[in-house]
Order: sequence, then structure tokens, then C-alpha cells
Amino acid sequence: MVLQQQKKSIFSRIGRISVGAVLFIVLGSSPQAVFAKKTDQVPSFKAHSGFSPQVDGFSFANWPSTPKRGLGVDLLVQVFGLNSICANSSTNDICIPLQTAEQFAVQIEDQIASGRCEGMIVLAAKIHADGGIPASQVSAAAVSQNIDFWWATQMLPAVTAKSRLSRSLKPSQLVNEIKQGILRGATSTLGMYSQNRGHSVLPTSIDKFGSKVVVCVYDSNTPEITQSFYIDIKTQVWTYSPVDKDGNILFSWQHKGAGALDIIPINLRIPEETRYFSLPSIKE
Repeated sequence: MVLQQQKKSIFSRIGRISVGAVLFIVLGSSPQAVFAKKTDQVPSFKAHSGFSPQVDGFSFANWPSTPKRGLGVDLLVQVFGLNSICANSSTNDICIPLQTAEQFAVQIEDQIASGRCEGMIVLAAKIHADGGIPASQVSAAAVSQNIDFWWATQMLPAVTAKSRLSRSLKPSQLVNEIKQGILRGATSTLGMYSQNRGHSVLPTSIDKFGSKVVVCVYDSNTPEITQSFYIDIKTQVWTYSPVDKDGNILFSWQHKGAGALDIIPINLRIPEETRYFSLPSIKE
């Protein structure tokens, strides 16, 4: 599958923000408290992945950086292979990127510099699935390249196609997918979108109280804090209001209906070749 019709979709997913990067509506009272008042006391279902943000998440936070030139081409090669990206792929020389790939790589470098939430939560989930040393005991320097790679996997056709499908569904229609990812051990990312901005978190547990669903998540912007994501399946409204270590609300996103959530299984993130960058004519 080629990327020709996916560029807009790709860039609606990449460049996940750091906390404080944009203005948000700050609520006057805790959404957790408001939500709790409207729920029943006994959950109709609950599930936990075994993933603990305090243990299985990274101890360091998502970070912005200065764009690193050359990084974009390297990531494109890792995700799509030499044959897809390099004009001289048949040689053993240093990659000479195709013109379209080179232009695309600059945009990737600018986007990843704004934050790496996607890469952090995917890598943390994979470390948890593989066992061994938990992510909380790993330094940023030791895994920064892996974080960048997993961030870049959101460009894969399978991932962008799944994102489009998810965003065509109402929040209530995504609850079971979230639950299944949790039951499999925190193996699906949750992407949310607001005012042309995007952010990814990792669902770790889920509880349903009547028409209210509470999803606990690992958010790389606030390490070692379990955050809560709320869905009202009756009104089709979702709300995300992460807090700092003192319980202060950092920002609040809310959306009603379809169009602003995606659920991406980690097993879709498999590198594959593409013809996109070698096409003689590329339509925006």
C-alpha cells in the first residue's frame, strides 16, 4: 500500500504535543470529582493490564528538542527500507534520499522536535510485554533512538489506515477496542485530537459504571502519575484533564461524537516498503 493519499493523515497524527504547548480551557473543578458524582458505585465491568505507570512507564518526561537534520531520513529508512527512500539503494554508499523523501524528512524532524509521546508509550508497552528490566529503570540516553523509531511507526500505512477507521467511530464504539488492548497487556495506544493538535497515551485499565467509562492511562508528559480518561457512552463525550503531582489540572480536552480518537494496536507497527517516494507525480 502506498502513502500517496495519506500525507494529511500522517501529519494529523505526528507531532504529538508536550503539556503546555497550546492554550486549553481550564475547568473550575476537578473533572474526576464531577464524573464520580454521576456514576454508580459498582462497575459493570473492569479490566487491568498489569501495566503500572509508576513501574512500567519511563521515569523521565516527554521532551521537546531542536530539530536534528538527518534524523528524518534515518527514520524513513528504518520504517520503509532503503529501496523506498534512497536513490542509490543498489549500492553500498551512504543513502542519497529521493527528493520527495528528503523534503518529507525535514517535516518529520520539525514534528518530532515538538515531542515524542507516541514513541515513549509504544516503547514502554513493548518493554512491559517483553519482561525484564522495567522502563522506569531505563535512562533516556539508553533508549532515545528506539523512542524515535517507534514514534516514526505512526507513518506506516497500516497505522494511518487504522487511525482513519477509528476516527470514523463514536467513542462508545471504541470502548471494546480499548478494553481488548488492556486485556492483552496494554497493547494499544489511544490517540486524541483537539484544535489540530494530537496526543497519545497508553490505556492500562478500564472500569465501566453504567454509561460512564473510566480509562486509566500512562501519559509520558507526566511520568509516574496515573491519569484518567473519561467516556460517557450516552452523550458520546470524552474528556481528558491530566493533573500534576499536586492534583492541579494541567489542561482539559473534550470532544463529542466521532472524529477525535484513535485506537492503534501495537502489532500493526511493522516496517514495510512503500512506492510513495518514488512516484513520478505526488498529489498533496
